[in-house]
Amino acid sequence: MSRFDSAEPYYGDDSLHVGNGTGLPILHIGSSHHYLPNKTFSLTNILHAPQIKRNLLFVQRFCHDNNVYFEFHSNFFSVKDECTHNTLLTGPSEDVLYSITLPTALPVPKVAFSTSRASAATWHQRLGHPHHQIFNTMLFKYCLPISNKTLDLHCNSCLIGKSSKLHLLSSEYKSSHILDLILCDIWGPAPVTSFDGHNYFLLCVDHFSKFMWLFPLKRKSAVFEVFKRFVTMDERQFTTQIKCVQTDWGGEFRNLSQFFSSIGIIHRLSCPHTSEQNGIVERRHRHVVETGLTLMAQSNIPQHFWHFASETATYLINRMPSRANSAISPFELVFKHKPDFFFLRVFGCQCYPHLWPYNPHKMDFRSTPCIFLGYSTSHHGYRCFDPITERMYIARHVRFSETIFPFKTTPEPIPSPSIPNPYVSTYPTSALIIPNAAPPPATIETTTHHHHHHLSP
Repeated sequence: MSRFDSAEPYYGDDSLHVGNGTGLPILHIGSSHHYLPNKTFSLTNILHAPQIKRNLLFVQRFCHDNNVYFEFHSNFFSVKDECTHNTLLTGPSEDVLYSITLPTALPVPKVAFSTSRASAATWHQRLGHPHHQIFNTMLFKYCLPISNKTLDLHCNSCLIGKSSKLHLLSSEYKSSHILDLILCDIWGPAPVTSFDGHNYFLLCVDHFSKFMWLFPLKRKSAVFEVFKRFVTMDERQFTTQIKCVQTDWGGEFRNLSQFFSSIGIIHRLSCPHTSEQNGIVERRHRHVVETGLTLMAQSNIPQHFWHFASETATYLINRMPSRANSAISPFELVFKHKPDFFFLRVFGCQCYPHLWPYNPHKMDFRSTPCIFLGYSTSHHGYRCFDPITERMYIARHVRFSETIFPFKTTPEPIPSPSIPNPYVSTYPTSALIIPNAAPPPATIETTTHHHHHHLSP
């Protein structure tokens, strides 16, 4: 007991079992320290069992508490420092046991080291505020002398100088019906103004089905009127109404907040400069743009036709199975039937629309080579662009050469700025050229609003 620095009586029921199975009673539990000139050994949880004949050392605990390791040889052993590998103690082998003698010298007064050991916080500052994992590795690897091993992880300088975005967990919100939540965002401005003068597009994504509506815009300020028509369209097409709309707080969406309040729609906002809270529509933006660029690349479509490529990409993505919908396409969830894949054609290929009804006399050719630029948003038909006259035809009677891409072989036409744009709108106005003069209702669908997307194919 005289060798203990501190000890407490033990009142438990445990005992120390020796080789013959006998349990020796434990009377005290204590600790002691043994000092070398450059090392202090600590013995913790020492069990005081007076009936034991020899003092036994728990090697693993001794190594763990003192950062040392043992080397055992046939007639001696040594204790070495883990960092410097210097030999600290040696002992002989006697009677098939290794005998260790710990130093009993008094400790050197601590005041002698008060100026040589810096705190963990001081070393953290000396090393330029490294990450705490790197800092702990350096303390162990290089044996840096520190007065305490506890580093306060809330370093004010690190929090100011290394501030970064947090890893946000995925939202657990789940919508149960179509139009429960609509997510919206603006893409643009495009580096090239589209063929019909658009610089932006508004993308609206239904949270439940992931169905997308794309609205080309010439200016951001047009969002208010476009979205009002979108709300009206949804109320007519579905038996439910929009309940929530999520956007950022961009200027184009601020005017909508009062409009939403007046009709009972909850306007949810993402935090400033936190686009990841609007991650669904942001990823859809990327999908639409990348698919559109891919369609343009396959047929060498000029960049000012990006509007048609983006609309075609949206049309196709809506008909693809989605992992978020258990491999069911958004189109099926919205309209409750499978899409018609036999209607699809290769974007940018050569096509021949039936133009006989527009011929001024009977000897004119019945068609002319055109370029397929997607699907009409107001008709069950195809967009056919004549690169010679720069006219857009909407036709259902079209023959395709899906392996021929005219823009890969013909130079891009350069329109003269003095000539008015002869582009004919794809919507049913007096200027629209539709090859079928009197199409049956089953093949042609119409709408009364410009840039208004129809919900059915």
